[in-house]
Amino acid sequence: MLILSEVEENLTTLMTDSYGNYLCQQLFQACSIRQRKNMLEKLRPNATRIAKDRRGTHALQSLIGLLSTAEEEVMLIDTLRDHLVELASDCNGTHVVQRMLICFTEQGVDEVFHQIRNNITEVAQSPYGLCVVKKCITLATEGSRFHQAMLHTLCTHAMHLVQSPYGNYAVQHAMDHWPEDAVRRILHCFRGKMLSLSIQKFSSNVVEKCIEKADPALRAEFVGELIKPDKMAVLIQSSYGNYVVQKALELSDPEQAKAIQKAINKNLKTLQNHRLRTKWERIMHSAYKYIGEASPSVLSNSHQDDPHIQQQQQQLRMGPMGAPSMGMGGGMPHHPVPPPAMAFFPPPAAPAPA
Repeated sequence: MLILSEVEENLTTLMTDSYGNYLCQQLFQACSIRQRKNMLEKLRPNATRIAKDRRGTHALQSLIGLLSTAEEEVMLIDTLRDHLVELASDCNGTHVVQRMLICFTEQGVDEVFHQIRNNITEVAQSPYGLCVVKKCITLATEGSRFHQAMLHTLCTHAMHLVQSPYGNYAVQHAMDHWPEDAVRRILHCFRGKMLSLSIQKFSSNVVEKCIEKADPALRAEFVGELIKPDKMAVLIQSSYGNYVVQKALELSDPEQAKAIQKAINKNLKTLQNHRLRTKWERIMHSAYKYIGEASPSVLSNSHQDDPHIQQQQQQLRMGPMGAPSMGMGGGMPHHPVPPPAMAFFPPPAAPAPA
């Protein structure tokens, strides 16, 4: 009891100390429920600072994993409620929020979930906040009490999220983990907006996912948007839109593929960039093999006889130093690399005593 009273009086200092945080983690395991409540009460003024501290976060996560009653959960939630959004976006605080989502009862999770859902566009603006949003999406599976609320939130903010460097991954995560009915509702948010989303760096990734996840009828509707002559002219010249067109060619049935190829051919005839046009011809040639037809000539005879064009075609076929070309974009992926998933932040090994 003497040690406990000494620790309680210096709890914040010890939890953020390079050695003291290990003492606190061991002490929490030996505490009774009443003693843990006393600790939580002592933490109130400095809980946010502890959560954001690189050492304090370990000690606080350890305490969260030991809370065993609803009253303890309520005490901590009341302490952190107004700072949950701030913590979710912090490099250390995010692990505290994720620990609460993992360890708390459904009633305890409900309050954390509510705060994140109501501020989803803000939380999803950072890689740390994205990990919390993805954790909420995973928890909000079909049949859970959170599913409909989270689905409504994603649909409401879908256009904003997909154009965000990190928010687009939240939408894709939902598409990968939720059932078909929920995914269909998300997909419907992007109807009529295929062109504007296809030519942007981040949202183009989501459009590709939409084409992949859509049922045949909805995929046909998306393809119908893309093959309109004025839109296809923009797509085939876009650094990001061209990947969307290629994904549509890859996943469409033969009839849809023919319609896409026809729309491309109409625009290739007037494409001034010879290098880009030659790349598209190669893609089209591969596509015609897929549907079992001969590839029509896109360039006029005068262009085909142009030695400059022939030289470019030879270079594109062989690539640098005689190596085969990697195709559209030189083999470099256009997608930004997603941030790594963040799990529970484990404490480092205790330092050896001096």
